[in-house]
Amino acid sequence: MSSIQFQIRAAAAPLLLAATGLTNLFKSPRRNLGTAELPALCLFSHGDKPLNMDDDQTQPHERVYTLRVEIRVANRPEDDATDPMAIQVRRAMLADDTLGGLVRRIVWIDQQWDGSEDDNPLAGTALDFNCHYLWRPE
Repeated sequence: MSSIQFQIRAAAAPLLLAATGLTNLFKSPRRNLGTAELPALCLFSHGDKPLNMDDDQTQPHERVYTLRVEIRVANRPEDDATDPMAIQVRRAMLADDTLGGLVRRIVWIDQQWDGSEDDNPLAGTALDFNCHYLWRPE
C-alpha cells in the first residue's frame, strides 16, 4: 500500500509530462542537473499538514499536501525562460483539480524564480500546489 502523497505524485507526473512534452522528470533530485538533462521537471514533497490543527489527528480529517513542481532550463532570465512551461504546468495541475477523484481539490499557492549566471546559465521556476485530501488511519 502506498501513501496518498505517493499517489498524488504518481498521478501528477504523467499529466505534467504530457502537458509540457518533456521526457525528463526527476523525483526530488538532490544534485545539480547536467545540461544534457535539461529542460526538466522535478517533483518534490514540500509539506503536509492538517487543514484544521484542532481536528483529532487519529481520525479521518482533511489535510493539505504541498507538491512542488520545479522547471529547470538552460537559459536566462529565469522568468522569461520558464514562463511558457509554467503556464503548461498550471494548466495540467488545475485542469482536473481532483486528480480523478484522488484529492478534494488542488490550489496553486506560490511561484518562485531562481537562476545562475555562469558559463552554463540555469533558469528555474518552482510552483507550489496545495492538494487537499481526506486522510484516513493507515
